[in-house]
Amino acid sequence: MSVTTPEPWVDAGTVAAHLGFKADYIRKQAVAGRLPGKQFKNGARSYWRFRLSEIDAIMEHDDIRSEERRVGK
Repeated sequence: MSVTTPEPWVDAGTVAAHLGFKADYIRKQAVAGRLPGKQFKNGARSYWRFRLSEIDAIMEHDDIRSEERRVGK
């Protein structure tokens, strides 16, 4: 029986470096529901965490860069 290690959660900075965006942009996309992520709250502060495999899957099917071109940003 093999034991699998779950994929680690990473922060917006790691996702930003992976995709070539800024961390603030990644957080805004997550808040808007365009990127899958999990928001953790600690009082007034909140933290976003992501799984790179989920981010890569979204990028394969719905490139957020093309989304921006459609809305003219």
